[in-house]
Amino acid sequence: MFFFFFYACSQHLYFFQSIKQNPISYPGLWDECLNIAAVGKSENLPTANFSNTNPEVDYAGIGVDAISFKPDGGYQNMSGT
Repeated sequence: MFFFFFYACSQHLYFFQSIKQNPISYPGLWDECLNIAAVGKSENLPTANFSNTNPEVDYAGIGVDAISFKPDGGYQNMSGT
């Protein structure tokens, strides 16, 4: 996987990893990987109960009851990263 990952990065393909594991693992420790965490919409943007936080998190976004598109059309509330 190591060589595939770096070859893909050299071809301008990007990888994202949702942060759910603890301790931090690969590929999330590689600089070429973006680590995404989920937060709630309430005051102070609390970390979602299915996500965690660590020094490797690059970005966090609303991941609890987010309005998402349904595959067959329309909208629905979903949670995730």
